[in-house]
Amino acid sequence: MKQEFKKVLFFALGVSSLTKKKVEKFVRDMVKAGQVSEQEARALVQDVMTYVNREQNKLKALIDRKAKKAKSLVDKEAHMAKMSLNKNVEKIKKTIKKSQPKKKRTKRK
Repeated sequence: MKQEFKKVLFFALGVSSLTKKKVEKFVRDMVKAGQVSEQEARALVQDVMTYVNREQNKLKALIDRKAKKAKSLVDKEAHMAKMSLNKNVEKIKKTIKKSQPKKKRTKRK
């Protein structure tokens, strides 16, 4: 079967939304219309589903990479915010300590 035909078929079927049943129905209709033989139809269904699965796996991998990168950025920002907050808390503690009156020591006899 010609590669061009497969490419046109993939495009025409909207590969991203294909299910095996949809592919099989489309190919059955092609067999009934005499456009492909039974043997070509079986190979075509297998080729289309292999392509769909491969593209879905690529998309999943891309999403996973992007999610990990986003998580890393969020973690970094959260760490920086925590460090800044801790620094501010320490400044506030020092300010409070300085503003409190000093206790007088009483002499013991």
